[in-house]
Amino acid sequence: MRYVIFSLLILSFAHCDPCPDGFFQAPNGGDCFKTIKFYDSWANYYTPTSFEEAEEACSNWNSGGLLASIHNFDENEAIQSDAMRTCGVSYATLNIGLKCKGKDCKWDDGSPVIYTNFAGDGPSENDGESCYAIYGNQGEWIRKTCGTQKADCWICRVKARTIDCVDGEIEYKGGCVSIQTSPLDQKSAEESCPGGGHPVSIHSANENKFYVNAAVDAGITGTIYIGGQYSKEMFEWADSTLQGFMKWANGFPNPVFGSCVQILLDSEFGVQGQWTNIDCSTKQPFICYRDGAVYNPADIYPKEGPSCPFGAYYEEKGEYKIGNLYSPNFPLSLQSSQDCTYVLNTVSVTLASINFTTFDCQSGVTLELRDPGDPIDPNTPFITFNSTSPPVIGQYYSSGSKEMEIQFTTDSSPVGTGWAAKYTGIYAGDN
Repeated sequence: MRYVIFSLLILSFAHCDPCPDGFFQAPNGGDCFKTIKFYDSWANYYTPTSFEEAEEACSNWNSGGLLASIHNFDENEAIQSDAMRTCGVSYATLNIGLKCKGKDCKWDDGSPVIYTNFAGDGPSENDGESCYAIYGNQGEWIRKTCGTQKADCWICRVKARTIDCVDGEIEYKGGCVSIQTSPLDQKSAEESCPGGGHPVSIHSANENKFYVNAAVDAGITGTIYIGGQYSKEMFEWADSTLQGFMKWANGFPNPVFGSCVQILLDSEFGVQGQWTNIDCSTKQPFICYRDGAVYNPADIYPKEGPSCPFGAYYEEKGEYKIGNLYSPNFPLSLQSSQDCTYVLNTVSVTLASINFTTFDCQSGVTLELRDPGDPIDPNTPFITFNSTSPPVIGQYYSSGSKEMEIQFTTDSSPVGTGWAAKYTGIYAGDN
């Protein structure tokens, strides 16, 4: 069996300050963090006062951030050091984005829990819902109520970026949002988004509220396009991200009205913030987003093994090898009876990820993705692709850790030219 080892390294290609104003970057070149707090000493009043209020504050007032996830010691230490100065309180409690029910713990941004620093034994199976905060000179995580509380500070996290927003754009989630006021049909809107952006995808209630407020502040009334399309009971975003959050108005989606998606901005057309579908030829304003988050390119270190032919699995450009990956002999034809394993290994703050650009495997091919860092079952594929279940082109498939193993096999008579993909390390706070 052949093993091709790839190591994904952080390269410094940033053309601007990677963090929005008021944020600092983790010392490993990772994501950006900010301490938020307000305390009225006269009224003895704290805000935000709960997990939900702080989550909304991070999203709506602080560049689209989420309550902080923490994925290594360096991030934990950097947050504690900065927040102690910002809070101005000795041994402040620094609320983070971890919520647990029993021992089932989840970060606010959905990233995997790959690092912990619990005080004592940490969560118990007998615990109800709990939220956590950093406390003390060891930066340990202590249990807190998720409801009303007097928190010294809350910590927000946002993706680092590689672009500057220009006049008329709004910094948000590591990228730039623009409200396009000139009415266009959906196809023209997609082609007109500046800087290679797309009509927006929306993945949470806070994001939905942000985009509604941004459109209203820009003077838009009635409705405005977002980047969703609904056709034949299938929904997809223009930027190929996965569908999760939905905000359909009662009775929608209804294919009678068309396949494109708009947000209602005022009560004349329905409940503000709800979605309806519309004919894609309708001309109206639209919202664009161009992503400036850091997705780490990679240097590649292949090692030859006894099975697959060597050398045709990556592209090299200049000083660095770019992150393109191929099946052997692509794009000529699939070869029979191959059994190849690729191992992607990225840095500790990122998830090993792959994004297919071509998958022409009509029969005789199996492609399995595994997570070697899975503490429960590293040997079972978390997804399998073949001719009847191909990957979605343009969609990122991420491991739950910094490693991914790709097992590629063909039978005695495979049909097709093979597959090609881009691979990268995506910060654990990305999807």
